[in-house]
Amino acid sequence: MTKQDIRDSIQRFDDHHIERHEHILDFNINNKIDLLFIGDSITRRWLEVPHLWESYFSKYNSANLGVGMDTIQNLKWRILNGELDNIQPKVVVLLIGTNNLPDYSPEEITQGIEGILDIFKEKIPNSKIILMGILPRDADDACSDYISIVNEINKKLSIVSRERNLIFLDIGKEYIMENNKVNRALMEDGLHLIEPGYKIWGDTIIPLINECFQ
Repeated sequence: MTKQDIRDSIQRFDDHHIERHEHILDFNINNKIDLLFIGDSITRRWLEVPHLWESYFSKYNSANLGVGMDTIQNLKWRILNGELDNIQPKVVVLLIGTNNLPDYSPEEITQGIEGILDIFKEKIPNSKIILMGILPRDADDACSDYISIVNEINKKLSIVSRERNLIFLDIGKEYIMENNKVNRALMEDGLHLIEPGYKIWGDTIIPLINECFQ
């Protein structure tokens, strides 16, 4: 299979993607959104710890636009097809890119994320953007050292954030143990956060969000 260009917009046709996209479009029509989280399954799984989401973010009319297994290209398709229409959130938290790690270089992934940011600038120009560094993950059959690649990408994203006057938040070190593997007490499968991992994310980001709303 030919590798898709990181700049492409790619629609998915699986039930999960279709259902989440339709739910998001409906939610956006019927709710005021001031705080928006957008990304892949790591964002979506905030829905599995609703008590934490409620305690951290509900006071800001928050919305979760995470979709499991989304790549940068899949997210690009979603935001070009209605998910940012008719909303003007004050703060947007973006975390995307882990599903591109097996197939794309750090330069390509950075370029793809910049493409998402370009769309943000066009569709939600007044929103404050908190760009999350990609989180670490353990090795698998596709890659023996994701952590080094993630560190390289995040250095590039830090520069992008400064150039674009965004807020950059890299919390990856919170999830890595001394042996340079992720802490399975926080990321049970070596990739996805579980409740203690979300608590770290929430505790770290909420002061930034509070400041943005002042």
